Amino acid sequence: MDPADDLIFDAFDALVARLTRMDPSGAAIRERQHLDPFFKDELERLVGTRPVAKKLHTPHFPGLGAVDVVVSEPRALIELKWSYLIPDKIFEAVWDAIKLALVGLEHHYTALYVAAGASKSAWAATESADLFRAGQVNTIEMWQRPLVPPRSPNRGKTVGEDLVVGGRGNQPVRVPAELQVQLVRTLGVGENHELRVARIAPHGDFVEWPRIEIPATHPAPKPTLGADGSFELPRRVTQRWIEAISPALSPDQVAPFLNALRLRGWNEDELQERVFPYLPPAQ
Repeated sequence: MDPADDLIFDAFDALVARLTRMDPSGAAIRERQHLDPFFKDELERLVGTRPVAKKLHTPHFPGLGAVDVVVSEPRALIELKWSYLIPDKIFEAVWDAIKLALVGLEHHYTALYVAAGASKSAWAATESADLFRAGQVNTIEMWQRPLVPPRSPNRGKTVGEDLVVGGRGNQPVRVPAELQVQLVRTLGVGENHELRVARIAPHGDFVEWPRIEIPATHPAPKPTLGADGSFELPRRVTQRWIEAISPALSPDQVAPFLNALRLRGWNEDELQERVFPYLPPAQ
């Protein structure tokens, strides 16, 4: 076993123990509030320095966001996902896996891990369970799998379409033909959740990516308040729209914006996961 595997899985073992102590049901666990900082806590305890999130660029997939966890010694990259909404978003780990395969090659990281947590029922229904099963996965076939019914805020018909719409058109240019899933751990979290961790590696020749075209988008309208101080939402609120308009809000528009979403049926967990990361810094 690679020394990196020992370190990473020791950290995940400690992570799931902490998550279970925090919430034995597993229902309250969130990605940015718990999974990410708790995992970094455990790695810091083991190696003495706190890992960071960091952008690693590759010409094969322009415009990628930061890798969730970058460990300098041993050199390792980890992407984290926690799915709690219904329907689930486990399939978004496909984007993470392709991202790691490409930036790992570009920046000479060979210890690449994708971790996703969800309820056991979500794992039973997901389109991408084989990403967390030892063997080889065809990247294009995985990208083109249908989402039935079309779901998530982006309403994509396939895994790839949903991810590309959510990424505002960003998508790979060239990728390895396959991903080799080398090692998998399934860790119980609370009463009915699982965190699955897979070590992956690119496999096979690079192939040209079948580009997904999405409808042209226009700049988000300038956010304004009505005469009564309320914020008027569009008929359909998409994640793309939220990410475009949220940073443009003025301090006096933030509270009416959030209230309008609440009136539309958004709960606090959804706001925390999908809206708060894009709001402007508090003044």
